[in-house]
Amino acid sequence: MKFERPCSASVKIYFYQLLLIFLLVPVPGSAQVQSEKGLPFITNYSPKTYKAFPQTWCVQEDENGIMYFGIQSYILEYDGVKWRKIIIHSEAGTAVVRSMAKHKDGLIYYGGFGDIGYLDDDSLGQKKAISLHDLIPEANRDFLDVWTAQATESGIYFQAREYIFRLDDKKPGSENRKIKVWTPQTKFMYTFYLDNNFYVHQQGLGLYKMTNDSLVLIPGSEFLGKERMQVMLPYSTANNEKRYLVGLFYSGLYIFNGKTFQPFATEADPIIKSGSILYKGLQSKNGNYILSTTGKGLVIVDSQGNLLQKINRDVGLQDESIYGVYEDDKGTLWLALDNGISRVETNSPFTKFSLQSGINTGVLNIIRFEGNLYVGTTNGLLVYNKETSFFDPIPGIPLNQIFSLAPDGKQLLVPGDGLFAIRGKNAYTIRASVSPDL
Repeated sequence: MKFERPCSASVKIYFYQLLLIFLLVPVPGSAQVQSEKGLPFITNYSPKTYKAFPQTWCVQEDENGIMYFGIQSYILEYDGVKWRKIIIHSEAGTAVVRSMAKHKDGLIYYGGFGDIGYLDDDSLGQKKAISLHDLIPEANRDFLDVWTAQATESGIYFQAREYIFRLDDKKPGSENRKIKVWTPQTKFMYTFYLDNNFYVHQQGLGLYKMTNDSLVLIPGSEFLGKERMQVMLPYSTANNEKRYLVGLFYSGLYIFNGKTFQPFATEADPIIKSGSILYKGLQSKNGNYILSTTGKGLVIVDSQGNLLQKINRDVGLQDESIYGVYEDDKGTLWLALDNGISRVETNSPFTKFSLQSGINTGVLNIIRFEGNLYVGTTNGLLVYNKETSFFDPIPGIPLNQIFSLAPDGKQLLVPGDGLFAIRGKNAYTIRASVSPDL
């Protein structure tokens, strides 16, 4: 009868934790730890969790760290424990909240289907939605979705395809609070606010800048009108010259220096130029760029275009169509998905290796030998592949429990169903099993 040492669930958990800690302890004189960075911790919230419609469009955090999510018919409120629905009353009937923005006074404004408004406390201290529909001139109330909202020094901008509204920068309840309206030549697609300047992309025309309350076409941006411009973010340079990272639906990224647009090639181009739509972008607190797509998850690149991370189903994300990205005050990434909401701990010092990393059985032992990471499991020996960020099985080692690994000069001894050695990541048999029952 084959002898097997029992491996309890608690032992497995312990070694998983040991694996995490071991990988994050720097090795003196070694740069290999960064190349062994594992997968981020991801928490997926399904529509069944918060009991509402699946599509989520935008995310915002208030001054107290409470999260808000724009969905159909509601704004979801999440305090880290409980979910609450804030009803949106819209003159148009069906309310879909596509956009939110936080003003410097802490108020959160929202743009919905045929409606704009803000969140304020009721008599019990709970948030409620207050519509500003009545402030919109009657002649300009025939609009549909409000796709972007921008909190600026001159007021709150709300962008629908049909109009741009600017709510003046006065406190709610102030008398004579007014809304100014701009009408497009074609359609307003998306707006951006950077360095105290307001920009809007017009379909078929290009990128416009608000100058003295007039929208002025930026020369050379006409090519942007042929596609949907979805992303405009700050781009840092060594001499602090103001530049911007611009992203289009299908054609990838460009650098805009205020006068010209130059293509910006990245290692993520096979994803963001694959035919899947580049939908939203965010510059994280550490300066990296988070780019989401509809159908391919998201990528994180640095300012040189190096691909730092891919976050998709392969690493545990529940859906790969991402309509909104938001980094909270703690550096945690929140994703508004076509099907649910996800929280990604991209800023955590801890990462994990799991089933998506090739570890599909219990971990019993771990060792670093000659710069390579080996993991003994209940089903053979694995070695970490830095090129693929995946643990590969080592051929020639029986698929049995590997409880110990012992360095011996230039070789790594592997006791198991027999005695084996690893030399140069290859397996050699020192002594085969004398009996299949041993």
